[in-house]
Amino acid sequence: MVSKEFSTEAFPDAAVQAAAVGEWRGRYDRLLEVLGRLGTQVMVDRVLETDIAVDPGKFIRNAHHQFIFPPQDVTLEDDASTTIDPSPATKLVREAKWWTYDPEAVRGLISVHYDDSASRIDFSVKDERGDSYLPDEAEYEIGVAFSQAAPEQTV
Repeated sequence: MVSKEFSTEAFPDAAVQAAAVGEWRGRYDRLLEVLGRLGTQVMVDRVLETDIAVDPGKFIRNAHHQFIFPPQDVTLEDDASTTIDPSPATKLVREAKWWTYDPEAVRGLISVHYDDSASRIDFSVKDERGDSYLPDEAEYEIGVAFSQAAPEQTV
């Protein structure tokens, strides 16, 4: 698997930010859905932010996910999720969970990073093993997520 990375400069205005966050959040969400269906998520650590004063009003800070392949049964090891700021106008919620798994059965380990909270987009996928096996559909969806064209619909 080839690692992928995408970053933007700071957005010039709120309208550009809202459009870019909508597009790239859709790519991020779609990729998480596909990787979770084809593999197993074993770690998530991210902050979900609400800021009603800034379009689009909801952001993701410093998201980090890890997925293993092929899928396996896992057990929740730790859940450090918490509400940082409960205010409806500026709510911050940390989602932080780790699962145990059988490392001997892992043929692929990838990390997904995403952040759209600092008036810009940072999005990457990294092969943590350097030689990870991923199903063809996962490889394809990673390519789609990082294409500059609109994401394609897949069956």
